[in-house]
Amino acid sequence: MEAMDVNLGLEERYIKKAFSGNGRHKPLFGTKVSHYPPCPRPDLVNGLRAHTDAGGVIFLFQDYQVGGLQILKDG
Repeated sequence: MEAMDVNLGLEERYIKKAFSGNGRHKPLFGTKVSHYPPCPRPDLVNGLRAHTDAGGVIFLFQDYQVGGLQILKDG
């Protein structure tokens, strides 16, 4: 998080303080890795239900060879 502070031009430990409730709590860290294999019939796919990604910092990477990352399908 310190590297993010520097790269975003924030004061030292800014992000850590923001997630710790002014020092009252330790920040929680979690990692989720998802892989979605190619679909043979994309016309039949509804996708995921509407959801919110938990947490304050989300890194989302899309495979450069397979497109399809959508926020809203058909609209």
